Amino acid sequence: MLLDRATNEAVVTLCGRMPALTALDLYGAKTLTDEALHAVAELKLLTFLVLRDCELVSDTGVRFLAKLKSLTVLSLDGCSWSRTRACGRC
Repeated sequence: MLLDRATNEAVVTLCGRMPALTALDLYGAKTLTDEALHAVAELKLLTFLVLRDCELVSDTGVRFLAKLKSLTVLSLDGCSWSRTRACGRC
């Protein structure tokens, strides 16, 4: 699947259909916004998440991820906003 072309709608659908997902790489998905991260934050078993170069995701969207207690890898490289304190666990 070419997730670099993923839309908010596609990510929301994916998260709804695959709630046991443990890894998600959205590298380069330039159209994703905080709406997609709201859905990703419901993936309770997620341990690995790449948001590299997801330019429209804001620190507000990343804060949704703070409730993912199993998340051990979060890649935010290439994002244009300040991310050092966004999720509260980084």
